[in-house]
Amino acid sequence: MPVQRRLCAPVTIATLPSNTPTQNDRLSVATATSTNACRASCQDVFSGRYKWSYNDAMPRGITFDYEKAIAGATQLFRKHGYSNTSLRALLKVMKIGEGSFYNTIKSKERLYLECLKHYNETVGRERIAALTSAPSVKAGVRALLRTVLDQLDDPKTPNLCLMAGSISTDVLQERELRAYVLSEIGAFLTLLTERIRAGKAAGELKADLEPEIVVQIIGTFLQGLLRTALISYDRKQVERQIDVLLTSLGL
Repeated sequence: MPVQRRLCAPVTIATLPSNTPTQNDRLSVATATSTNACRASCQDVFSGRYKWSYNDAMPRGITFDYEKAIAGATQLFRKHGYSNTSLRALLKVMKIGEGSFYNTIKSKERLYLECLKHYNETVGRERIAALTSAPSVKAGVRALLRTVLDQLDDPKTPNLCLMAGSISTDVLQERELRAYVLSEIGAFLTLLTERIRAGKAAGELKADLEPEIVVQIIGTFLQGLLRTALISYDRKQVERQIDVLLTSLGL
């Protein structure tokens, strides 16, 4: 039986609200896999990206466990989303007072940004490792998607992908959040494209395969998967969908 989960209004990368990010912002996501964006090697794309983490920007003089507080807030945002998470609930899960919150983190928007960084340092890093550590591009892409399913199966965490959930009007209308979300999505698509380009150059993939198109299809599938899993998720069925999709794409 499929598991029923909380519905979150889907907003795909291809249909970002016109009144939030600019046309250039939307274009930057859609074309993040262009030839010019994919010049660097897979090893270079993320080599220094996460060397600075949310801990590097940790406010001085804090009197609470900052990392634990951010981890707790991240879980709450994953459960309820950005707008539906109240400051009162955040303070409770972070175990801090309102004064400490405003003296250190300053705002809910800044807290959400720190949570996005924490999410990418943990959940996102697992996905990137699966993609890049496999011996071949085909194995890497399948390992990436398998890791996503493993994360969905984890009973200890909410199933809302914080990055996928951030492609929404309430998050994208905040300038700093929008810039970070679009940058991270673009970096991921760039990395995936370069991985597929390398496989094509090595003769592992068909000569007529178009990496940019393939990555756009995979990205759209991932966004849809992470959204629909909130209301219905059957791993065996999804695994079959993944196999049919990747096989048809030559992966």
